[in-house]
Amino acid sequence: MPMKRLFPLLLLVGCLSQVNQGAIHVVLVIDNGIEKIEQDVELHEGDTVLTLLKKTAEVKYKESASGVFIDSIRGIPNDPQKNLWWVYYVNDVSASVSCDKYVLKEGDVVRWVLMQFSFS
Repeated sequence: MPMKRLFPLLLLVGCLSQVNQGAIHVVLVIDNGIEKIEQDVELHEGDTVLTLLKKTAEVKYKESASGVFIDSIRGIPNDPQKNLWWVYYVNDVSASVSCDKYVLKEGDVVRWVLMQFSFS
């Protein structure tokens, strides 16, 4: 193939290979105790658990100096009377930071669960 014809093809392939550069793929699971939803999501390097949640679900939250507190996911709120709260795990480990501070990595599995939780 002459170089004149090959150059545009190489240029196109080079551009396509850079389209998803910096992209990561994670899995999101939302479990409210009645319904469980799981989906694969493409994000950007540096995105947080909050970024993931906002991209994939209706979410209400409060911001404070210590981070974000989730009030509801997909229209299902925390229920203080029943001591039910939205809690998240990454790769089956309970997170130790607010969801706006946890930076995701390729292959992470984020699970939000509405569960009984004590703040003691």
